[in-house]
Order: sequence, then C-alpha cells, then structure tokens
Amino acid sequence: MAKSNLEAVKILIDCVKYLSRQDIAFRGHVEEEGNFYQLVQLLSKHNPVLKQWLNDVHNRPYKVTYMSTDSQNEFIQLLGDSVQETSLADIRASPYYSIMADSTPDSNRQDMLTIFVRFADDNLEPQERFVSIKELRLKTGDGIANHILEVLNELQLDPDRLVAQSYDYANN
Repeated sequence: MAKSNLEAVKILIDCVKYLSRQDIAFRGHVEEEGNFYQLVQLLSKHNPVLKQWLNDVHNRPYKVTYMSTDSQNEFIQLLGDSVQETSLADIRASPYYSIMADSTPDSNRQDMLTIFVRFADDNLEPQERFVSIKELRLKTGDGIANHILEVLNELQLDPDRLVAQSYDYANN
C-alpha cells in the first residue's frame, strides 16, 4: 500500500513539473476542467496504480488525493524551493558573484525589486540566476541597500564575496 501511495504521489509531482515547465495553467473555473485534473485523469487511464489509488480514496481512512488547489500549490512551492536551493548551492560554490537589481511596479502599484545573481561555474562559464522578487518598502538608496542585504542574508550569500552590482541594468 505504501509503495503504491508513493508511486501515485510521484506521478502527481511529475504532472506538476510538466505543467510548470510548459507554462500551462493548472486550474480552470471548474476544478474538473482544469489541466492538472485532466492530465491526472488521462494518466490514470494508462497507469493502473494511479487509477486504483484515485478510485480507492473512499476506502482509505485518510481520504487524501492531493488533487486540491492547496496540494497543487504545495507541490509547486516544494519544487520551487528545490530549484532555488540548487541554484544557491551553485552560487555559493563560486568564489565571487555580482548582482543585478531592478524595481518595477506590479499590478497593484507596489514596487517589486527583482534580484539576479551572476557568477562563474566550475568551467568558468558565466551563469545568471533569478533569486528574489519582493516588495520594495523603502525606495531610498539606504532602503534599497538594506533590502538587498536582507535578501543576501536570507539566501545565505556572503556579501563580502559580492564584487559588482548593477541597478536598472546599468553598471554601478
């Protein structure tokens, strides 16, 4: 039973990866018409373990299907965290890095600061990773500097290894 549960959850995670990678919306106005739901139903036609797992939900004491929007969001968050941690490990392995930061208002007119990190990989090839987008509370020089330092601290990136900066895509 535990093995089939694990296999079913792995398939659901693969569905999340696929929809995310292809930039396909997960949900529709009606849950049963959403892409995630439809993809899982399609796969269950060809995978007896998934089909059995979905059909047996009422026979289980815990009635969990991981098909809810909350479960989908949790899968997305876990995958995003994993991707970010891989990127951060690559950045931390480099002796130096630089940042590029730019702010722009979102649809609610809140200024959002995006931060990208550039670094050299093991082959000394330049790499660039998106690491943060957060609301910029204080738009002064000190406010932006403190915001960036907070982000670097949260991401456990040593500011002493920061060798260059650019803002609004202009070198500083």
